[in-house]
Amino acid sequence: MKRIAVLMFVAAMAVPGAFAQADAEEQVRQAERERLAALTSGELAVLERYLSDDLLYTHSSARVETKEEFLAALRSGQLKYEAMNHEDLKVRVYGDTALLTGRSAVRVRSRGQENNLQIRFLAVYVRKAGRWQMAAWQSTRFPQP
Repeated sequence: MKRIAVLMFVAAMAVPGAFAQADAEEQVRQAERERLAALTSGELAVLERYLSDDLLYTHSSARVETKEEFLAALRSGQLKYEAMNHEDLKVRVYGDTALLTGRSAVRVRSRGQENNLQIRFLAVYVRKAGRWQMAAWQSTRFPQP
């Protein structure tokens, strides 16, 4: 009888952790949806809130930008994301850090040239002051047929 009581107690203690994990995963997914909406609509003030001050954004071309450089390219019009559609999105949460992986179809205008890309990506989100911000982005292009 004691054994059953102990097992039930352990199971009951694990359930809140599972809910917290699922909640954090959904919060990260929501932050990513809102980041993409701001990115593709050009709402840079909204986008800025989803980017960590120490962001490192590695484009599929291997160019690396800081938050300031990335936002400056968007503001100047040198870079414009017209569409970014994620598929196969997976979220793994480790405390206040989350990893997002997936594929995305991207339509972007870079220095006046339109590019349609298929990429794999890794985004690192960190929870700061109770909200999720992207601290790193790394993408790799699929080879063109």
